[in-house]
Amino acid sequence: MGRRKSRRKVIKKKVDNKLPTTFKCPSCSHASSVECILNKKKSEGEIRCRICDIQFKCEINELTAPVDVYSDWLDSREETSRPQDEFGEAEDLSEEGDLADDVSD
Repeated sequence: MGRRKSRRKVIKKKVDNKLPTTFKCPSCSHASSVECILNKKKSEGEIRCRICDIQFKCEINELTAPVDVYSDWLDSREETSRPQDEFGEAEDLSEEGDLADDVSD
């Protein structure tokens, strides 16, 4: 009596989803015009728009991805556009007091 033939197992390769390195510029709204360059030796990330020449630099570490530098740039742009009070601190735009009044009613 013979032994049954075993089926060959198909090995599937895992697909690595790569994060983008080019993004949409928030000031000139051109798609894929912002390019992110990571210099890990200097621990510096740089973003530059090819159309309007806006630049942004920030510190990075070995785990930083181009998306992280882009999000830091958007956060810093949002902070600078926020209205400030007389002491130079950004005002809180949330309406938490109104929500507390609605809950108690």
